[in-house]
Amino acid sequence: MKIPTGILQQQVNLGAGGEETLIDSYSESKKNGYSQVNIPSYGQTFSCGIDADISKAKFYLERVGGDETDAWIAELYAITGNYGVWAYPVGSPLAVSDPIDNYDIPSSGYNLVDFLFTGAEQYSMVSGQKYAIVITRNGSSVCNLARDGLSPTHSGNYVYYENGSWTGASTRDYPFYVYGLV
Repeated sequence: MKIPTGILQQQVNLGAGGEETLIDSYSESKKNGYSQVNIPSYGQTFSCGIDADISKAKFYLERVGGDETDAWIAELYAITGNYGVWAYPVGSPLAVSDPIDNYDIPSSGYNLVDFLFTGAEQYSMVSGQKYAIVITRNGSSVCNLARDGLSPTHSGNYVYYENGSWTGASTRDYPFYVYGLV
């Protein structure tokens, strides 16, 4: 299979059932800057419009450096706070994606990178609930995460983890996609 330019893909094993459906997103076409992910986690809060088991998240990334043995994961969290303004993750991750090796993220421009949630990590999201989807680095690697810092219009807000605590703010949005099996 030929992979389209600009997209890093991995095959999704749908297993015994379910159709993969887009739950929420913010297009990478809104990119007008980036955040350098040199702290543990960055992400975006979102609203789940249907009952679905999380299957995949995508972020618009460019690898900057780091060790080839480092890995990246996506994590799904429940949130607390004022959604769309300063909501942030709370508690332990509800689901953790399969890891992506640092060197599997292209360094020659931004690419949509798929993070797959498989098996027991396909958490059942509930319609009407709000969540956070974040990318987390394991190691010292650095990536650039595309952002819209000029005119963010997603209903959620961005989040980051630094110095042992989560912060949420509405001054930017990160392009992302969350998919679930219905």
